Amino acid sequence: MRLILIGILIYFTYRIILLLIPIFSVRQAVKKEQRKSNIREKIQKMDIQDAEYEDK
Repeated sequence: MRLILIGILIYFTYRIILLLIPIFSVRQAVKKEQRKSNIREKIQKMDIQDAEYEDK
């Protein structure tokens, strides 16, 4: 009887993990896109002037 209950518990744990993995991967992708957009915004706000280099 215990083996059946342990098997059921393991099965449900496995199913829950399978449901949570895509949620975490989507959350990670969203965070990555937010970081990229923040960097783009900072770069756009910067006043970057063309540098003049002299060849020696």
